[in-house]
Amino acid sequence: MLEILTALALIIAPAAVVWLILGDRASATGVALGQIAGLVLLSLGVACYPRSLTIGNFDQAVPGMLTYNTLIAIYLIYLGIGGGASGVALGPVAATHAVLALLFAQAGFKRT
Repeated sequence: MLEILTALALIIAPAAVVWLILGDRASATGVALGQIAGLVLLSLGVACYPRSLTIGNFDQAVPGMLTYNTLIAIYLIYLGIGGGASGVALGPVAATHAVLALLFAQAGFKRT
């Protein structure tokens, strides 16, 4: 539960979290990386969220990986379109995460 609260703080106000922890301002790149860290922690929270004891590790991991790849793909696309990011690898990395999200979604639906 604590990782989900930290994730939400990093997603909503990464500069404030950086200031509280490090006592300094975050650059635009630092804010973007803070938000990515928030998405990662949120995905970890989804993967670790207590579920029935009868499900296996595969069923526990798929929702977390699906959440991670979906959110990262959306965020990277947002950074490329409206966030001013223009790195050479941005498009391929976003596309890779989108494909992985589709594969995890397919794997999750096959198991149900």
